[in-house]
Amino acid sequence: HEKLCAFCMLDIDHFKKINDTFGHVCGDDVLKQISMLVKQIVADNGFAGRLGGDEIGIFIDNLNDEFELKKLLESFNSMAGKVIDEKINISVSIGAAILNKDGRNFEELYRKADDALYMVKKNGRNGSVIYS
Repeated sequence: HEKLCAFCMLDIDHFKKINDTFGHVCGDDVLKQISMLVKQIVADNGFAGRLGGDEIGIFIDNLNDEFELKKLLESFNSMAGKVIDEKINISVSIGAAILNKDGRNFEELYRKADDALYMVKKNGRNGSVIYS
């Protein structure tokens, strides 16, 4: 069967508060750690880049199905909290959209992933939603 591709938007929850409370050096460290985590989880099946601020765009290729995407997003969420030391509570919100199901070009995927990300934030952050 045909493999899936997805575009995801990852946001570090309350990033401004981390910068304001612990300083920008710490904030930069959190960004670096989350970026390394993204790289590790995506591995050879995609790529990621910083969209601006604390937002990271992730393109994941070669997925078997939506369940595999859901598991991958859950692993982002569970591993994000283990990134830095205990005094900083790190969590991420992720919205995802699937190529050809939710959009046929980058603009459509970006918009749908952003809508999904908004749903996560509306529901209290620290989670992931696949656009539907």
